[in-house]
Amino acid sequence: MIIKVITSIHFSPNGNDVVAAVDKLIKIWNLDGKLLSTLSGHTENIASVSFSPDGKMIATAGNDETVKLWDMSGKLLINIPHSGNVYSVVFSPDSQILISSSGGNINFWGLDGKLINSLQAGESSITDVSFSPDGKMFTSVDMKNHIVLWSLDIDNLQQLSCNWLGDYLANNSNLNEDERRICENISR
Repeated sequence: MIIKVITSIHFSPNGNDVVAAVDKLIKIWNLDGKLLSTLSGHTENIASVSFSPDGKMIATAGNDETVKLWDMSGKLLINIPHSGNVYSVVFSPDSQILISSSGGNINFWGLDGKLINSLQAGESSITDVSFSPDGKMFTSVDMKNHIVLWSLDIDNLQQLSCNWLGDYLANNSNLNEDERRICENISR
């Protein structure tokens, strides 16, 4: 007897469907339990599935070192290779960016499959990532159960940085006038 393992499950944004990773397959059911479709394309078990918040796409990540982006008809839109197993993939709240975790890295991808940014998050593999509803923060957790909150709020980061640098900018004799005023227009 072959035992199928469901490793990840996610509701559609409208709450009418559920997508699940079942071994190497992606299965979509309605709430009555009717199987709507089965997607295949991963060569190893899938670790993570995620609906886009706009309900138009599904992202999957797996032990075959890939993230795959699918449309709702089951068409594979992009395949994003990684250098190791991918443990988690999620969409940004506006459905425009994917975050994946592979090893100690957190990668940000455009929907065209191009890498936007990569963060070295630690020595331990990142097992899950999640966006805040407003998209200004995300969280990560690693295999050692370290949880990190990351800020993507650029205005807030600028303000915090300028607050922290205030004395340095005002008192460092090696800075010229322009360098001293770099935070002048950042509200505190």
